Amino acid sequence: MPAMMRLILCAMFIATLGACRSEPGMQMPTADTGDYVNVRPTAIHAISTRELVVAGYVQHSDGSPEGLVLMSGDGGSAWRRLAFEHVKLARTRLDCASFADRLRGWVAGVRVDAKGLTEAIVLRTEDGGSHWRHSIVPVKGESIVITGIQALRRDTDSDGVVTLTCVDPNSGEARESAFKSTDGGMSWKGLTWMQPCAAPITDFSTSSLGAGQAWRLRGAADGLSTFVEITANDGQSWLPVSEISLGALSSYD
Repeated sequence: MPAMMRLILCAMFIATLGACRSEPGMQMPTADTGDYVNVRPTAIHAISTRELVVAGYVQHSDGSPEGLVLMSGDGGSAWRRLAFEHVKLARTRLDCASFADRLRGWVAGVRVDAKGLTEAIVLRTEDGGSHWRHSIVPVKGESIVITGIQALRRDTDSDGVVTLTCVDPNSGEARESAFKSTDGGMSWKGLTWMQPCAAPITDFSTSSLGAGQAWRLRGAADGLSTFVEITANDGQSWLPVSEISLGALSSYD
Protein backbone atom coordinates (compact mmCIF):
# COMPACT_ATOMS: atom_id res chain seq x y z
CA MET A 1 0.00 0.00 0.00
CA PRO A 2 1.44 3.46 -0.87
CA ALA A 3 2.54 5.46 2.15
CA MET A 4 0.04 8.21 1.39
CA MET A 5 -2.87 5.74 1.30
CA ARG A 6 -1.81 4.25 4.64
CA LEU A 7 -1.69 7.71 6.19
CA ILE A 8 -5.15 8.49 4.86
CA LEU A 9 -6.57 5.26 6.29
CA CYS A 10 -4.96 5.88 9.66
CA ALA A 11 -6.36 9.41 9.67
CA MET A 12 -9.82 8.06 8.89
CA PHE A 13 -9.46 5.52 11.71
CA ILE A 14 -8.46 8.18 14.24
CA ALA A 15 -11.34 10.39 13.12
CA THR A 16 -13.72 7.50 13.64
CA LEU A 17 -12.40 7.02 17.16
CA GLY A 18 -13.02 10.66 17.87
CA ALA A 19 -16.58 10.43 16.68
CA CYS A 20 -17.76 7.36 17.59
CA ARG A 21 -0.82 -3.07 36.21
CA SER A 22 -2.22 -0.82 38.88
CA GLU A 23 -1.73 -0.96 42.67
CA PRO A 24 -4.20 -3.00 44.74
CA GLY A 25 -7.26 -1.07 45.85
CA MET A 26 -6.55 1.97 43.70
CA GLN A 27 -8.82 3.47 41.07
CA MET A 28 -7.65 5.82 38.37
CA PRO A 29 -8.26 9.45 39.43
CA THR A 30 -10.48 11.47 37.16
CA ALA A 31 -8.47 13.57 34.73
CA ASP A 32 -9.22 17.25 34.26
CA THR A 33 -12.70 17.14 32.73
CA GLY A 34 -11.73 20.17 30.68
CA ASP A 35 -9.63 17.80 28.57
CA TYR A 36 -12.52 15.36 28.07
CA VAL A 37 -15.32 16.20 25.68
CA ASN A 38 -17.26 12.92 25.61
CA VAL A 39 -17.44 9.37 26.94
CA ARG A 40 -18.20 6.49 24.57
CA PRO A 41 -19.14 3.12 26.09
CA THR A 42 -18.99 0.59 23.26
CA ALA A 43 -19.43 -2.84 24.90
CA ILE A 44 -21.16 -4.37 27.90
CA HIS A 45 -20.58 -7.84 29.38
CA ALA A 46 -22.86 -9.37 32.00
CA ILE A 47 -20.92 -11.64 34.36
CA SER A 48 -23.92 -12.25 36.62
CA THR A 49 -27.18 -10.54 37.50
CA ARG A 50 -25.23 -8.06 39.63
CA GLU A 51 -21.74 -7.89 38.11
CA LEU A 52 -21.28 -6.09 34.79
CA VAL A 53 -18.35 -4.71 32.82
CA VAL A 54 -18.45 -1.85 30.30
CA ALA A 55 -15.59 -1.09 27.89
CA GLY A 56 -15.13 1.90 25.62
CA TYR A 57 -13.21 5.17 25.67
CA VAL A 58 -13.27 8.81 26.66
CA GLN A 59 -12.65 11.37 23.93
CA HIS A 60 -10.11 14.15 24.50
CA SER A 61 -10.47 17.67 23.19
CA ASP A 62 -8.01 16.91 20.38
CA GLY A 63 -10.30 14.09 19.18
CA SER A 64 -8.10 11.24 20.41
CA PRO A 65 -9.55 8.37 22.48
CA GLU A 66 -8.38 6.95 25.82
CA GLY A 67 -9.44 3.43 26.79
CA LEU A 68 -12.00 3.10 29.56
CA VAL A 69 -13.29 0.13 31.62
CA LEU A 70 -16.11 0.42 34.16
CA MET A 71 -17.37 -2.25 36.55
CA SER A 72 -20.67 -2.52 38.42
CA GLY A 73 -21.50 -4.74 41.37
CA ASP A 74 -25.19 -3.88 41.69
CA GLY A 75 -26.71 -4.75 38.33
CA GLY A 76 -25.63 -1.57 36.56
CA SER A 77 -26.98 1.12 38.88
CA ALA A 78 -23.54 2.37 39.96
CA TRP A 79 -20.15 2.12 38.28
CA ARG A 80 -16.47 2.40 39.22
CA ARG A 81 -13.67 3.15 36.81
CA LEU A 82 -10.84 0.62 36.77
CA ALA A 83 -7.21 1.75 36.89
CA PHE A 84 -4.47 1.19 34.30
CA GLU A 85 -1.39 2.96 35.70
CA HIS A 86 1.06 0.58 34.00
CA VAL A 87 -0.80 0.13 30.71
CA LYS A 88 -0.88 3.06 28.33
CA LEU A 89 -4.41 3.51 26.96
CA ALA A 90 -3.89 6.81 25.17
CA ARG A 91 -5.13 6.72 21.55
CA THR A 92 -6.94 3.47 22.37
CA ARG A 93 -10.52 2.41 21.75
CA LEU A 94 -11.64 -0.66 23.71
CA ASP A 95 -14.20 -2.69 21.75
CA CYS A 96 -15.20 -5.71 23.85
CA ALA A 97 -14.85 -7.57 27.15
CA SER A 98 -15.08 -11.23 28.17
CA PHE A 99 -15.07 -12.19 31.87
CA ALA A 100 -15.37 -15.63 33.49
CA ASP A 101 -16.27 -14.08 36.85
CA ARG A 102 -15.77 -10.78 38.68
CA LEU A 103 -12.01 -11.43 38.99
CA ARG A 104 -10.86 -13.01 35.71
CA GLY A 105 -11.38 -11.33 32.39
CA TRP A 106 -10.03 -10.01 29.10
CA VAL A 107 -10.66 -6.73 27.31
CA ALA A 108 -9.60 -6.02 23.72
CA GLY A 109 -9.39 -3.02 21.44
CA VAL A 110 -7.34 -1.06 18.93
CA ARG A 111 -4.56 1.44 19.62
CA VAL A 112 -2.73 3.87 17.34
CA ASP A 113 0.97 3.96 18.24
CA ALA A 114 3.41 6.86 18.15
CA LYS A 115 4.15 6.19 14.47
CA GLY A 116 0.49 6.34 13.52
CA LEU A 117 0.25 2.57 13.04
CA THR A 118 -2.70 0.57 14.35
CA GLU A 119 -2.27 -2.39 16.71
CA ALA A 120 -4.67 -4.74 18.48
CA ILE A 121 -4.26 -4.89 22.26
CA VAL A 122 -5.59 -7.50 24.71
CA LEU A 123 -5.72 -6.66 28.44
CA ARG A 124 -5.94 -9.38 31.11
CA THR A 125 -6.81 -9.23 34.81
CA GLU A 126 -7.05 -11.95 37.45
CA ASP A 127 -8.10 -9.75 40.38
CA GLY A 128 -11.08 -7.75 39.19
CA GLY A 129 -9.07 -5.00 37.53
CA SER A 130 -6.64 -4.10 40.34
CA HIS A 131 -3.78 -5.38 38.18
CA TRP A 132 -3.58 -5.73 34.39
CA ARG A 133 -1.18 -7.26 31.91
CA HIS A 134 -1.39 -6.65 28.20
CA SER A 135 -0.19 -8.10 24.92
CA ILE A 136 -0.12 -6.94 21.32
CA VAL A 137 -1.59 -9.26 18.69
CA PRO A 138 1.23 -9.79 16.14
CA VAL A 139 -0.22 -8.46 12.90
CA LYS A 140 2.58 -8.37 10.33
CA GLY A 141 3.02 -5.49 7.94
CA GLU A 142 2.90 -1.76 8.63
CA SER A 143 0.47 -1.34 5.75
CA ILE A 144 -2.25 -3.29 7.60
CA VAL A 145 -4.84 -1.00 9.17
CA ILE A 146 -6.76 -2.68 12.01
CA THR A 147 -10.26 -1.24 12.26
CA GLY A 148 -11.76 -3.19 15.16
CA ILE A 149 -12.29 -6.38 17.13
CA GLN A 150 -14.76 -8.77 15.53
CA ALA A 151 -14.78 -11.34 18.35
CA LEU A 152 -13.11 -12.09 21.69
CA ARG A 153 -13.61 -15.60 23.05
CA ARG A 154 -12.09 -16.57 26.38
CA ASP A 155 -12.48 -20.35 26.63
CA THR A 156 -10.38 -21.02 29.75
CA ASP A 157 -7.81 -19.16 31.85
CA SER A 158 -5.22 -20.25 29.27
CA ASP A 159 -7.07 -20.51 25.96
CA GLY A 160 -8.82 -17.89 23.89
CA VAL A 161 -9.32 -16.49 20.40
CA VAL A 162 -9.43 -12.90 19.17
CA THR A 163 -10.64 -11.97 15.67
CA LEU A 164 -9.66 -8.64 14.14
CA THR A 165 -11.10 -6.68 11.25
CA CYS A 166 -8.52 -5.15 8.92
CA VAL A 167 -8.29 -3.30 5.63
CA ASP A 168 -6.77 -5.26 2.75
CA PRO A 169 -3.80 -3.10 1.65
CA ASN A 170 -4.24 -4.21 -1.96
CA SER A 171 -7.99 -4.00 -2.51
CA GLY A 172 -9.05 -1.70 0.32
CA GLU A 173 -11.74 -4.23 1.29
CA ALA A 174 -12.58 -5.34 4.82
CA ARG A 175 -10.98 -8.59 5.95
CA GLU A 176 -10.79 -10.54 9.20
CA SER A 177 -7.92 -12.40 10.86
CA ALA A 178 -8.11 -14.73 13.87
CA PHE A 179 -5.43 -15.42 16.48
CA LYS A 180 -5.28 -18.01 19.28
CA SER A 181 -3.58 -17.91 22.68
CA THR A 182 -2.78 -20.94 24.85
CA ASP A 183 -0.87 -19.09 27.58
CA GLY A 184 -3.47 -16.83 29.08
CA GLY A 185 -3.28 -14.17 26.38
CA MET A 186 0.44 -13.51 26.81
CA SER A 187 1.17 -14.44 23.19
CA TRP A 188 -0.90 -15.05 20.06
CA LYS A 189 -0.53 -17.29 16.99
CA GLY A 190 -2.38 -16.86 13.72
CA LEU A 191 -5.32 -19.13 12.87
CA THR A 192 -6.64 -17.38 9.75
CA TRP A 193 -5.30 -14.42 7.82
CA MET A 194 -7.11 -11.75 5.78
CA GLN A 195 -10.22 -13.79 5.09
CA PRO A 196 -13.47 -12.26 3.79
CA CYS A 197 -15.57 -11.12 6.74
CA ALA A 198 -17.92 -13.97 7.63
CA ALA A 199 -20.55 -11.70 9.15
CA PRO A 200 -21.26 -8.05 9.99
CA ILE A 201 -19.19 -6.52 12.78
CA THR A 202 -20.27 -8.03 16.09
CA ASP A 203 -22.54 -5.84 18.20
CA PHE A 204 -21.03 -5.83 21.70
CA SER A 205 -23.57 -3.32 23.03
CA THR A 206 -25.88 -6.08 24.32
CA SER A 207 -25.11 -8.94 26.71
CA SER A 208 -27.49 -11.73 27.72
CA LEU A 209 -27.52 -14.14 30.65
CA GLY A 210 -30.36 -16.24 29.25
CA ALA A 211 -33.86 -16.76 30.66
CA GLY A 212 -34.93 -13.54 28.94
CA GLN A 213 -32.52 -11.33 30.91
CA ALA A 214 -30.10 -9.01 29.17
CA TRP A 215 -28.43 -5.59 29.41
CA ARG A 216 -27.72 -3.13 26.63
CA LEU A 217 -26.10 0.25 25.97
CA ARG A 218 -28.27 2.83 24.25
CA GLY A 219 -26.89 6.20 23.22
CA ALA A 220 -28.85 9.29 24.16
CA ALA A 221 -30.24 11.46 21.37
CA ASP A 222 -27.76 14.27 22.11
CA GLY A 223 -24.80 11.87 21.73
CA LEU A 224 -23.34 13.00 25.07
CA SER A 225 -24.40 10.12 27.32
CA THR A 226 -25.30 6.43 27.19
CA PHE A 227 -28.09 4.64 29.02
CA VAL A 228 -27.57 1.21 30.57
CA GLU A 229 -30.85 -0.69 30.20
CA ILE A 230 -32.14 -4.07 31.34
CA THR A 231 -34.78 -6.45 30.03
CA ALA A 232 -36.35 -9.50 31.67
CA ASN A 233 -38.58 -10.50 28.74
CA ASP A 234 -36.21 -11.10 25.81
CA GLY A 235 -36.14 -7.46 24.77
CA GLN A 236 -39.87 -6.83 24.54
CA SER A 237 -39.34 -3.94 26.94
CA TRP A 238 -36.27 -2.25 28.38
CA LEU A 239 -35.84 -0.33 31.64
CA PRO A 240 -33.00 2.18 32.14
CA VAL A 241 -30.95 1.51 35.28
CA SER A 242 -28.20 4.15 34.93
CA GLU A 243 -26.72 6.79 32.65
CA ILE A 244 -23.04 6.98 31.76
CA SER A 245 -22.02 10.54 30.98
CA LEU A 246 -18.97 12.79 31.03
CA GLY A 247 -20.27 14.75 34.00
CA ALA A 248 -20.60 11.59 36.07
CA LEU A 249 -17.03 10.37 35.51
CA SER A 250 -15.91 11.62 38.92
CA SER A 251 -18.44 9.31 40.58
CA TYR A 252 -16.87 6.27 38.92
CA ASP A 253 -13.54 6.57 40.71
